[in-house]
Amino acid sequence: MVTLLPVNFIALGITFGGIASALKRSTGVDIRGRMLEIIVVLLTSALTLVTSGLVRGYFGDSSQCLGVLTPLVKQATEEKLSKILDSDFDDLEEVLRFKESVLERGEGFIVDQGPFYPALLNKVLLDIPFKQLQLWYQKWDFIVSKLGFVSHRFVCVPTADGNTDYSTIGCSPPTRTINPQFYKDVKCSADLSLVLGVWFAALGVLLIGSMYRQLRGARRNVAAAARGRNRPHQD
Repeated sequence: MVTLLPVNFIALGITFGGIASALKRSTGVDIRGRMLEIIVVLLTSALTLVTSGLVRGYFGDSSQCLGVLTPLVKQATEEKLSKILDSDFDDLEEVLRFKESVLERGEGFIVDQGPFYPALLNKVLLDIPFKQLQLWYQKWDFIVSKLGFVSHRFVCVPTADGNTDYSTIGCSPPTRTINPQFYKDVKCSADLSLVLGVWFAALGVLLIGSMYRQLRGARRNVAAAARGRNRPHQD
């Protein structure tokens, strides 16, 4: 949603800024300027549409995920399946396990474990944080639901069947429908792969830039020390 717009803008700005700086140092070509800024803004808008769908998917409506990279995910899954089936069934257990995960939802070639492989990474990097975030939302939701007349009259929304026991069902409909495992949906998984790829790329650019500056500073210090030793002494 809009709250992720600054994050996406910063991530894309860092990534493309790093690429532009590296290109200038290596080839002397400077692509920085108004055109690069426009590209970053346009890509930020597109990426924010993707993250908006992911946010809605987290709050229970996974149909809002755009699935931008879904064809690539399906292609990778097909290639993996072909590789397994072409291995002369050396590992029949792996074949059966993978086949079950692919056909479970009846949508063709689907990886339902999430964007990361092995699945343990999905558990550590996605499942646990999303569940903790769900607990955080529910905590504040129940706090708001106990504010009395003000929250019951102006904030809280009853369920579809008219339940108004907000102390047990919570105050906000989106909080009630949070799905921490929305990333297992094929479209949401593909969109997460895209978004996390951009964010990790930005972190990588920051790390490489920091290492480069430290290395350049160390070289300058060594060069300065060498010039000091070679300077002739005056009696």
